[in-house]
Amino acid sequence: GLTVTQGDEAGEGDLSWDPQPQKTINGYFIEVNSTDPIDPGAWVSARPRSASASKVTVAGLKTGQKYWVRIIAHVTKGEGAPSDPVAFIAP
Repeated sequence: GLTVTQGDEAGEGDLSWDPQPQKTINGYFIEVNSTDPIDPGAWVSARPRSASASKVTVAGLKTGQKYWVRIIAHVTKGEGAPSDPVAFIAP
C-alpha cells in the first residue's frame, strides 16, 4: 500500500503506506533509486533514511527526475522484504 505524491517543495516526495500490524516493527527504512528499480545496487538511503510512522517526506531529490521509492520494515530480528517500488517524478 505504498503511495507517493509530489511534496510541497521542489525536490520532495510525500510517501504514505499502510502500517504493518506487527508489534515487532521498530520503524521503516526508506530507499530511492533514480536509474533501475531491478538493480539491487542502485537503491540508496533516502533523506530521511528511516521513519517511525507510516508517512514521511523525502527531500533532496532533483526536480524533474524520475525516482522509484520503496520501504523496508525493520524489526527486532532484522529487516522485512522491500515493498514493491513506486515511481514518481520529483517536482
